[in-house]
Amino acid sequence: MSQETTLITEALVPSEKMLEVITRHFGYQATPLEMAVYAYMRHLCPDYDGGVWSYYDLSNGGFYMTPGAREFYELVSPNGYKATMTAKEAGITACIFAFSTLAAKHQSELFCEHYERLQEYVTYCGNKSARKIFAAID
Repeated sequence: MSQETTLITEALVPSEKMLEVITRHFGYQATPLEMAVYAYMRHLCPDYDGGVWSYYDLSNGGFYMTPGAREFYELVSPNGYKATMTAKEAGITACIFAFSTLAAKHQSELFCEHYERLQEYVTYCGNKSARKIFAAID
């Protein structure tokens, strides 16, 4: 018996639609989410110094953000894991930490769902990036 795999795709959100998309996903909690992601990025990547971010919509209903200032970041996770990550890998890692923290802090099913959807996307990617991201968040 073969099991059908659901394709999860990502779509870069055009800059003029960013506010609309993040509000659709998180409503009034969009700003706290952004602030939490930026804070985690500063915590995880000591060499991160701000910049413009890109947003991605996932076909499974998920969402993530990536920093755009550089292509690579040195990440140091709270569990001691260290790695050079692409902007996408580092952004996804920061988003997963932020979703988890906000889900616990606000007892929020919304952030739990986004955490699960983003993990599903990372699992679907099933490559070196997935191994790095899961090593950082475990």
